[in-house]
Amino acid sequence: MIAIPGAPVEPDEFGDSSVDEIAYNFDKWLPDELKGGRVVVPEPSTERVIAFWREWQAAFTHARRASEKVTEEYPERDDETPDERDDRIMAREAAGQEVAARLIADRTQVLSDVCSGTPSVETLNALPHRIRRAFEGYIAGKIGPEA
Repeated sequence: MIAIPGAPVEPDEFGDSSVDEIAYNFDKWLPDELKGGRVVVPEPSTERVIAFWREWQAAFTHARRASEKVTEEYPERDDETPDERDDRIMAREAAGQEVAARLIADRTQVLSDVCSGTPSVETLNALPHRIRRAFEGYIAGKIGPEA
């Protein structure tokens, strides 16, 4: 065995046992036509991981800017009637929901992309919200800077 000074592990110790595969089984939450059992995600390249984090941040930046624009488009007025206020609030909430839906769609696409389409956007969209969010955290933990 060759020792490399400063290396975290010896070269022959690094292998399949040192890096867990990225795998999932969503069958419990999916309709029959989307079930696939245990699936191993193809290992993402460094470039794909970098693109993931860049696109992930861009999705949040876009959502923040869109939210700010919604607030600007529906400002409070001192002279508005109660009906006008209610209409403004409902319009602002509807626009805010569109921003949130776009953020979820963007995050879902970015997540599927870093996993080479395994799971697909369709599969991720079929999952309950909390399960999809847990998978986001799982992937981020597997490919994050401290992973």
